[in-house]
Amino acid sequence: MVKKWEYKVVDLDYQTDQGGNLKAVSRDDLREELLNSLGQEGWELVAIATYSGEDSEATTAYFKREVS
Repeated sequence: MVKKWEYKVVDLDYQTDQGGNLKAVSRDDLREELLNSLGQEGWELVAIATYSGEDSEATTAYFKREVS
């Protein structure tokens, strides 16, 4: 039987407020809480990538979990 996966991509520098708007947050404030929450939902962290531009920097986390 072939395993099937679903994927989630999360920008660690931003989070959504109650109105659905993105707002900047401290990576340290978000990182542990977010990773623990996603782990409880069955998501496995598979990679983290940081991209730097002239005026910005983004850190993106990639997760996967098996689809039953």
